[in-house]
Amino acid sequence: MIKRELWLNHKDEEISEVNEDGLAKQPKLPIRKKMFWAIYSLILLLTLIVDTLVFVTYKYDIESQIAQFGNQTIKESGINISRNILSKEENLTYKIGECNLFTEEAQRNVYSENSKEMKTLVALISNSGFQVTLCYLKRTNGSEEFWTNGSITISEFRNSDINSVLQSESENLNLNRGIAIWRRMEDMPESVYIIKNIIDDVTIEKQAVLCIQIDNTFFKSLQNTENMSVLIHDEKGNVLYYSDELEPVIDEILMGRNSDFITMNTKITKKNWSMTGLISKQQVLDTLHRLLLIMGMIEVIFCIISFWIAKYVSENMTSNISALIESMRQLEQGSQADMIQAKTTDETAYLVEVFNHLNQKLQETIELLTVNRTQKERAEYNALIAQLNPHFLYNALESVSAMAKLNQQGEIVEAVDNLAKLLRVCLSGNEAEITLDKEFDYIRQYLSLERLITGGHIDWDIECEEKLYCCRVPKLILQPLVENSIVHGFDTCMEEAMIVIMVRTDKDNLVIEVSDNGAGMSQKYADEIIAGEEVKKSEHDRRHIGIKSIQQRITYLYGEQYGVQIQAQEEAGTTVKLTMPVIKE
Repeated sequence: MIKRELWLNHKDEEISEVNEDGLAKQPKLPIRKKMFWAIYSLILLLTLIVDTLVFVTYKYDIESQIAQFGNQTIKESGINISRNILSKEENLTYKIGECNLFTEEAQRNVYSENSKEMKTLVALISNSGFQVTLCYLKRTNGSEEFWTNGSITISEFRNSDINSVLQSESENLNLNRGIAIWRRMEDMPESVYIIKNIIDDVTIEKQAVLCIQIDNTFFKSLQNTENMSVLIHDEKGNVLYYSDELEPVIDEILMGRNSDFITMNTKITKKNWSMTGLISKQQVLDTLHRLLLIMGMIEVIFCIISFWIAKYVSENMTSNISALIESMRQLEQGSQADMIQAKTTDETAYLVEVFNHLNQKLQETIELLTVNRTQKERAEYNALIAQLNPHFLYNALESVSAMAKLNQQGEIVEAVDNLAKLLRVCLSGNEAEITLDKEFDYIRQYLSLERLITGGHIDWDIECEEKLYCCRVPKLILQPLVENSIVHGFDTCMEEAMIVIMVRTDKDNLVIEVSDNGAGMSQKYADEIIAGEEVKKSEHDRRHIGIKSIQQRITYLYGEQYGVQIQAQEEAGTTVKLTMPVIKE
């Protein structure tokens, strides 16, 4: 206990100075954690950079290869479509010549629907690979031929968009004699129309205009590209055909607002069409995403491994520092720090060696100071006991002298008896502690003497539970307090003087309060007495000497957490409270 108090007293002085400068604050983040997060963050950062470079490079490479392959594919597909279209148109010319649509009898009919000749023409065209749903022929003499599979009537046809095109582009059709024109109309988006002038082979004169409606699946049969969607524009830039999978986003694509596709363009030169191939980036990057998934799983495993590597490295590099901190905490708590065994041979090993040397010197110094302080405390305690006995004897003899002046022999006898009992308590035994009941017997004898001296003006009351009578307290601990109350509290007025001694327990502490209704003192003066400052109200004011002696005795016996407190107010009495541990007989 004494060694711990000596060490803590020495440290408190140093730490208080360090705290004022802000140097003893606990670090918010230990060096081991700083090193761990530095290493781990560096590993994660490098991993992130490498992954980003791999992703960007691989993505660019894939897109470049896909674009290169797509351009080659779309060009070949454009050539193939151009050849097939021209072949179909040439075959269509032959098929028209094989039917009898331009006989004199046929040309005399103003309007004919589903005629034998038209059925023959539709059959021949269908055998060429066209899925015909409507066929319309208008001769130069104004006669008309019409065939349909039942999906539309002639009146509906005349009101359709394609009939408006036939009327508006008649001149254009004359200029493109014998060349087929392909159109797609918004009112029938699932179909494509083929418009062709029929020319007489002999006179090279226009005989009629033929309009054929076919299903747009025709272009699907010509499309030989896998994983690629196709968009075809006619010579006027209007949409002629697009793949079904483009239906949800066709408007965005036409307005140039969709960037989810890799696009390739080519020309169908014979028809002056343009064809665009579109490959979904999501589809193209599926392979990259699978690669990223595999890389992500690898990175998770790598991060876990990196975590333990960083933890091991940081702990290994700071092991000596951690051992130093733990030993310093032991010293801070007042314990004896063990010698540290250096775990690494770097610069911190020198710190460990210096700490072990200083720790050994410190322990030797504490041992020497402990021995010296113990001897000093014993000497001071014996001096305090010796100081009380002559002081008390002087007061008692002074009381006997005063009683003799009264010439009352009976009271003198009583006073001498009480004095003898008191001297017997003071001078008997060498023990430093006695029980509360013995201390009360002594204080009652003392108060009886004081009552005789003052002519019966002093009264007292002792309140204590019977179970506390066996508690041990320092010998003669109450007499200086009672004497202070009588000498200094009642020195100006003895009328109705009252001293109350109360004993109670507070948790594991024994509390004794000595109160009087005397003159009292200011609280500031009382605090100065407890602090041990050299203060005096007058030449005869020695109360702070007795209080200081009691404080030292309690501290020496039980520790610095116990001691004396004073509650005082001028003209309102004084209460002195003693706090000690509960130690029973």
